[in-house]
Amino acid sequence: MTSNIERHEELGLPEDADATRLCVREAVLRIKSKLANRTEEPEEEERPRLPEGYEESSWQAVDEADKIREFVRDVCRRKSWPLYIHGKPGVGKTSIAALIYAAWTVQPLWLRADTTLKDIAYGTAEEVKTWRKKLKGASCVFFDDLGVQAPTPQMLVALFDLLEDRKGRPLVITGNHTLQSLLQIYEPRIVSRLSAGATLWLDGNDQRRGQGDRLKIGGNK
Repeated sequence: MTSNIERHEELGLPEDADATRLCVREAVLRIKSKLANRTEEPEEEERPRLPEGYEESSWQAVDEADKIREFVRDVCRRKSWPLYIHGKPGVGKTSIAALIYAAWTVQPLWLRADTTLKDIAYGTAEEVKTWRKKLKGASCVFFDDLGVQAPTPQMLVALFDLLEDRKGRPLVITGNHTLQSLLQIYEPRIVSRLSAGATLWLDGNDQRRGQGDRLKIGGNK
């Protein structure tokens, strides 16, 4: 039978208890020292940043933020995709989408909707293949400002393929149009797929209006 002394020697541990405690204490101090010297900055891949142009977005500036966050959490739990966020220009659709994007734990994909659809619609076969692989592989796709431009038949095909490829998977789309008014722009089969998930309607005033600097020259004072 192997003695305690032999077992300690095999593992490279000191034989007596006091020496063992000393080694453990030294090991703990070394680990603490390593942790203290580590950078506190998160890894680049740990969490996405807010999209360009929306770096100042904050939940504190969002009306009914708690209600919206709970709604989004419920969408995630139920997998009610796609999530379509719509409302008039300036009500904060893209800001809310940007905040959801920044909270996503695995790197998502942020895209301008109509620009991307045009790139896919008129790209080469290899470019289309690359786009579809990227869109399929993303943990979540954010498609901002859908419906700004009138779609061509090729763009309609690209949008239909996107909705099919992301069926049941995280997809967040923003736009100015209601689901009803989208029927005037897109085919019924596309609107049907857009409405298959969840809809967040922001009914508010234009937050941008009146924010810019104003200067009036001439006229009655």
